[in-house]
Amino acid sequence: MQTFSSMRRNSTDKNPIVFFFVSAFLLIAQILSSLYPWIPSFAGFFFAYALLSIKQEVQKVSLVIVFAYLSFYDVHQGFYLFSYLFLFILAYQFGIYRVEQMTSCKKCILFFYVSVGYLGHYALNGLLSYIANTPLPYFSSHYFYLIGFDTLLAFVFLRVMR
Repeated sequence: MQTFSSMRRNSTDKNPIVFFFVSAFLLIAQILSSLYPWIPSFAGFFFAYALLSIKQEVQKVSLVIVFAYLSFYDVHQGFYLFSYLFLFILAYQFGIYRVEQMTSCKKCILFFYVSVGYLGHYALNGLLSYIANTPLPYFSSHYFYLIGFDTLLAFVFLRVMR
């Protein structure tokens, strides 16, 4: 009997399958979060993930999925299209390095990223709706619930690299 101990298992063929199931989960989670308000939409978590993983060259495909999800979130919730992408460019260019230099608390940085993901997005859409002379988006205390839940997820799953 032949032994195959020198053969290595190839896991590169499984990456499209994993991305398909993650994308399907995100689509189902977005639909369920619109039906049931207590289910979070994970927008702040993915915004923080995008801010943390933009420096890594390996995760470019996952960033495309994150921005596709955030654009779908924009359209589904009635915000301006690609406003998360515009917010990401603004936050990355003007605020990320300053925040990382000003504080050494890694959990505080994650909380700040998630808060910018929700409150900065609302402020940017408020500015865009003011410029376009359309009604302001609705703001409620539900945003603070989403910030808290996504911050807990960020504490568990994300890590700030220095």
